[in-house]
Amino acid sequence: MRLESQFWEALRDVAARERSDIGEICTRIAKRARNTNLSSAVRVAMMAYYRELAVGREPIKSFEAVGD
Repeated sequence: MRLESQFWEALRDVAARERSDIGEICTRIAKRARNTNLSSAVRVAMMAYYRELAVGREPIKSFEAVGD
């Protein structure tokens, strides 16, 4: 999977915050990403995760909204 370095860093941070690993996070995203390539789905998921944090809400832990 090709991602910009900022998205790899975001994935590492999210995985640490969720007490998970990058592989598990990507697996959860991939399960929800219908008709979308994984790189794009990861970018959207990271944006959604950080948007929730930015407005003071707890991010969606299972990334349910990705790809819907």
